[in-house]
Amino acid sequence: MRIVFIILAAGRGKRFGLHYNKLFYKFGNKPLITHLLHRVEQFKQIKDIILVTDKTHLSLLKRIVKEENIKKVIKVLEGGKERQDSVFRALQWIKRSKLKNIIVGIHDGARLNISEQLIDKLIDAVKKYSAVIPGISVTDTIKSIKDGFVDRTIPRKDLWKIATPQFFKLDMLFSSYVKASMDRIKATDDSAILEYSNYKVKIIEGEFKNIKLTYMNDLKYMINKEYRIGQGFDIHRTMAACGRKLILGGIRVKSRYILEGHSDADVLIHAVIDAILGACGLNDIGHHFPDTDIQYKNINSVKLLKNTISLMEKENYSIVNLDTTIFAESPRLGPVINKIRESLSREMGIDKGKVNIKAKTMEKLGPIGNHEGIAAQAIVLVTKMELN
Repeated sequence: MRIVFIILAAGRGKRFGLHYNKLFYKFGNKPLITHLLHRVEQFKQIKDIILVTDKTHLSLLKRIVKEENIKKVIKVLEGGKERQDSVFRALQWIKRSKLKNIIVGIHDGARLNISEQLIDKLIDAVKKYSAVIPGISVTDTIKSIKDGFVDRTIPRKDLWKIATPQFFKLDMLFSSYVKASMDRIKATDDSAILEYSNYKVKIIEGEFKNIKLTYMNDLKYMINKEYRIGQGFDIHRTMAACGRKLILGGIRVKSRYILEGHSDADVLIHAVIDAILGACGLNDIGHHFPDTDIQYKNINSVKLLKNTISLMEKENYSIVNLDTTIFAESPRLGPVINKIRESLSREMGIDKGKVNIKAKTMEKLGPIGNHEGIAAQAIVLVTKMELN
């Protein structure tokens, strides 16, 4: 049997507090739907994925699939007015494709924390029972309300909360959807469509962590946060300025001295790069931008910093804060500290309040105190947020 997995991603984000589809809300530098796609891509028994989204996000979702190299996606479809319409469109496409021996899984994209263990249990069950859904037995007391008052208490022993993914053999699911469409029957989940056609649906124990993302606050129950610290240090020899200007943090500073280096010798940015790479476990600046490579000769270090930020974001890290210290006997950096701070925050794409710059002299001690060099130190805190 071939497993085709339909992911419904056409919902709105009103209750989530957005004016657009909540699955395209960025989490850890990427849209939420991206995290779900990478997860499902790893599930061994799922061979094909069909995505259904709203017209507004159709081209964006296609681009995400291509850029993220999600190989199992065989079709991205525009959804219908209601969830039921979107599922029916996907089923019609499968029928037209003439795929054989199909089991269909249908999943709400807002349930981001599905596990391969649950998928495997559902697939084993659907092969035996033809239709299977996951659920959690109700433990709370359930009341029926009338005009704002309790009408009666409903016995909970046979009540279950139903989730997705739900799995069905294609022919019985499609025929049930055709019947429901002809009779104009509306249902809130796919198993109800089969119930209308008098099919039996097996239920198995689901997972508590497989919650549906409805409100922004729900995210805190669905993520793990990892914090890591990185430290960077760099030092460069000074040389006579000869009309040129010293570069620190991407800012040109008037000085009697400039710094020797293969690139533009921006000692502060080099320290920041090493701190970021170290925090993310990505080696060091020499590994990524070696001074033996001619392409980096006299390069603007801001470009190296932006490349480093891209490397960081590919690993789903983001910066919490950056603290730096420049060690220089001259020039006096107080008047330009704020400009350097603004430059770094702008080039790194983070709020200015997350960046701190300090400048210290060496009280005329050592090589730096003798104007033979300038050094910089950077300490960065990064965080990586992942779905459970």
